[in-house]
Amino acid sequence: MTQTLSSLRKLANQAYKDGKFTESIAFYDQALQTKNSTTKQTEISTLYSNKAMCYFLLKKFEQALEEIAQALKHNKLNIKAWFYKGQSHYELKQFKNSVEALKRAGKIAEEQNLNVADDIGCLLRQAQRAKFESDEKKRIENLQCIKNYLTIAETCTSLTPDDKEKVKTLMSSIKRYESRPTPPDALYGKISFEIMKDPVITPSGATYERKHILEHLGRRGHFDPLTLQTLKPEQLITNFGVHEMIDDFVEQNPWVLDE
Repeated sequence: MTQTLSSLRKLANQAYKDGKFTESIAFYDQALQTKNSTTKQTEISTLYSNKAMCYFLLKKFEQALEEIAQALKHNKLNIKAWFYKGQSHYELKQFKNSVEALKRAGKIAEEQNLNVADDIGCLLRQAQRAKFESDEKKRIENLQCIKNYLTIAETCTSLTPDDKEKVKTLMSSIKRYESRPTPPDALYGKISFEIMKDPVITPSGATYERKHILEHLGRRGHFDPLTLQTLKPEQLITNFGVHEMIDDFVEQNPWVLDE
């Protein structure tokens, strides 16, 4: 008897629940083969993103990304696809791509009132931190190359006293920027995931960038996107503690605004 897309999807889902991920992938493939012109694009997208989850759990991250590309081709708003895209890139140490995908997942969650923004935000901060550390490693390696060149230049007998002084000044400047602290999580907004300029706190204790939480309240309704509690603009209060923390960090590390 020929099985339907629906029955094959149920078999695939059950195999997934049982931890039989390879078997689940086979069922999802069969389900995709039964699709026709009446099959909804969102359903096709879900089948691909479910396959991606299986590949991710099998630690086959490249294959997961291939399935995710197909999922997003059929539905650009598939939050599961964006989430696992971020996760897969993270595992492959492709941190820039991971950050971009998780930001997209967070934006979709906020736009669709999905109560998963905090989970996505936590993973996004991990990816942002890993990206920062990876970029720092490359930056320090580049600085070391420059230092090595300047060290050699210092021994050059053809340098004038003025040139030697310039070399020393450059070396001193490089030493000042050899290490940079990781920006604290508290500096980042929970909607934009960017460093805040005007942090405000809600009655439930969540801190947001004023501009972004006001946009949320005007566009999505009067509720806190994290707690879903009723929230009105007049309840927002400037978070002076976080504001001071941001000002101090930026003053000591002006480079952070260029990241």
